[in-house]
Amino acid sequence: MSVEESNDVPADIELVFEIAEQLDSTVNEAFVGIDSIETTDAFKQRTLAYIAGYVLFKILPKVDCFDCRNALKENSYDMLDPNITRLIRRKSNGKLVIPSKSTLNIVLHAEALFLTEVKNGLLPRTNNLIANLTLRVLREVHIQDLFPSLANHTLQQNPAFEEMHAVTIVRLIIYRYMKVRCLSYCNVINQQRKNTTFSRNKITKSIQFRRE
Repeated sequence: MSVEESNDVPADIELVFEIAEQLDSTVNEAFVGIDSIETTDAFKQRTLAYIAGYVLFKILPKVDCFDCRNALKENSYDMLDPNITRLIRRKSNGKLVIPSKSTLNIVLHAEALFLTEVKNGLLPRTNNLIANLTLRVLREVHIQDLFPSLANHTLQQNPAFEEMHAVTIVRLIIYRYMKVRCLSYCNVINQQRKNTTFSRNKITKSIQFRRE
C-alpha cells in the first residue's frame, strides 16, 4: 500500500505558531469545546468522533488500499454507538466520514497522550514534536485489537517485504490527528499572547496618559 503524509509541519512547536491559522475553523472550535473544564465525557467523545471524521476526510485520498479504506470508515464489523456519531451527522453536511470504532480508539489514545504532555509542561520543549508524539502513541496502541475487518487481509501480507497495512494506517491517523491537535493548541497560545500583549499595551498607555 502506498501512503504518504506531508512533512510540512515544523519540528519545533515555536515554528508551528506561524502556520496555526491554517487549521479548519470548525475543527479548531471543536477542540476549544473539549478543552473546556465544563465539558462532559460524553460530549468529548462525540466531539473527538467528529474530529476523527475530519482526519479521515484528510487521509483517505492518501490510502490506495480498498480494504484499508473501508476499515477506516464505519462498517458492520466496527461500528460506533449512534449517540457518538450524532454530532458528525448533524454538522458534516455530507463532507465528513463516519469513523470506525477502531479509528476513534486511536484518536482517543492520541488525545490522552497529548493532554499528558500539556499537563506535564513538556509539549513545547519536545524535539520533532509531531513525529515524536506519533511514535509514542503507535507504541502504546494494540494494533492487533483494531480493525477486525482486516483480519484476513493481514494474513495475505508479508511483513518481510512491506510494512503491515494496519500499522501504516494507524500511523497515518495518529500523525494527522497530532498535526491538527498541535495547530489548535498553537491557536490557543497565539490568542493568549495577543491578549497578553493587548493588556500590556493598555497598561502602558494608561501609565503614559497619567504621566502627561
